[in-house]
Amino acid sequence: MTLSTLSRNGAAPHVALDSAPLSGHLARAAESAYEIVVRNGTGYSKPAISVIVPTRNRRDLVYQTVEALAAQDLEPSSYEIIVVDNASNDGTVEMLSEIAAQTGVHITAARMRSDCGP
Repeated sequence: MTLSTLSRNGAAPHVALDSAPLSGHLARAAESAYEIVVRNGTGYSKPAISVIVPTRNRRDLVYQTVEALAAQDLEPSSYEIIVVDNASNDGTVEMLSEIAAQTGVHITAARMRSDCGP
């Protein structure tokens, strides 16, 4: 597999794929896409901080993370929580809907339609 990034002269990056596992992963990711399933919060306007939480079937850990973030001293309008859910089937998204309503923190959940793997 060949992977190159920006060159010193500012040429555009390119990726040449000759790896079957990587090609397969990218094809699955392109097909699965995602949907925004939770969006909640009060007084939302361009927060200063975005916390991104990737997850798959870690409902309890995500709950603890969001609960700890909501309990901090920052105003809820100064930050947002973005949860990228890799097609969990343990109730993660439903829990996020509930905790978003309870805390007033801006939570966005982007749920992959199918498991895209690590």
